[in-house]
Amino acid sequence: FQWLQSLLQGNKNLAPFPLFPGVCKRTAQVIKIYALYCHAPELSSLVEAVGGEEKALQNFLQQVQGSSRFERVVMYLVDEELSNSFLETLPCAVCLPAWDSIVKCRECPPTSWPSAAYDIIGRHDIAKVLSTKKHALALKMENSPDEGQGLSIDQEIIKLRFPKDLRVNEVNRLLQSSKPVRISLIQKPEVSDHEFIEQQENRLYIVCQRTMALPVGRGMFTMSSVHPLPTAPLTIPKLTLTGVASPRNTSVGLEHVEKPPDMRRWAEFHNGVAAGLRIA
Repeated sequence: FQWLQSLLQGNKNLAPFPLFPGVCKRTAQVIKIYALYCHAPELSSLVEAVGGEEKALQNFLQQVQGSSRFERVVMYLVDEELSNSFLETLPCAVCLPAWDSIVKCRECPPTSWPSAAYDIIGRHDIAKVLSTKKHALALKMENSPDEGQGLSIDQEIIKLRFPKDLRVNEVNRLLQSSKPVRISLIQKPEVSDHEFIEQQENRLYIVCQRTMALPVGRGMFTMSSVHPLPTAPLTIPKLTLTGVASPRNTSVGLEHVEKPPDMRRWAEFHNGVAAGLRIA
């Protein structure tokens, strides 16, 4: 641990770490990860390599020439066939440089990596795209059933990006504003029909304030998500401020509720802006 700490601190007078051939392979792998992470100029000088290991190290350094130190660490894990399970067996402090390199490369990895490298950094979506020879990751605008809601996203890409859950579908459900909201109220025996209708409309008015705020979230969620043709019309989703009362599915409006006369103006403006932000 003291030798690794000295390497992280940039000790230029650090002596090579002694290794026994065929015995300390795991230790040698950890030292090389640290050397790559710390930008050691001569990786082979830090390890007393034996059995042609110096030549193998030089070949590896030539392959990753021009890469960042984080990319070198990830590529070394691939070259040595080390998975995340190997890192989990190391002490937390020892494997920290490797995990840091993985996190740094996860957001924007190079496109020339092998599939194993994308698996290590947790970008299985890119690995699957490359394996199926799909190079266009831009979200496409398609005629899907939810096109009128302004939330149509290429489901094939979504399945690659989030294969283990339905988070995008849940966001679509929360941000859609083209369908009437459901008003679930139970009429008490002492409440007349007229008073009950007023209660339903008051509840709808409260829910409509949330509905009018949905375009802001939709604009952030779908920003730069479609590449339409110049001649293709861009559909602006409806902003529905009506409701459906359970269990009879009767329509509920805002006819008897006092509301500002220009209540819809800013909401419609934000709705149009959200639709425009979808264009990449």
